[in-house]
Amino acid sequence: MHLRRKKLALVLGALSKIDISILAIDEVNFAEVGTASKQKGFLNALRYLANELRISIVCLGTDEMMRVIRSIPAVENRFAPMVLPRWQPGHEFRKLLASFETIIPLKYPSDLQSSALATKLQSRSEGNNW
Repeated sequence: MHLRRKKLALVLGALSKIDISILAIDEVNFAEVGTASKQKGFLNALRYLANELRISIVCLGTDEMMRVIRSIPAVENRFAPMVLPRWQPGHEFRKLLASFETIIPLKYPSDLQSSALATKLQSRSEGNNW
């Protein structure tokens, strides 16, 4: 069996043993650095996993990745692009930061939602969605 197919079978086996309904893959734009053949193989593997596992797959990446996805029509129609707006300073951004502190309780809270720290975080991240 081809190595790629073996790996795909391993992934399929592992994912079928756990009860998932959505698979989110971050930094998918790194698939762009491969050859056209490898890109096509990667995208077809995603399509295969979605079909076999009957799950939704969410790919997170940069604009460059959309070019790769558009290269295969059967894959493109499965991944509707959605551009997330940059965070703006204000109440909603501070609510997001506060939610981090409730999800990840620290011994010494950082008070991320304080106006000064929120402004600093928003500036350093340039409003990018994490």
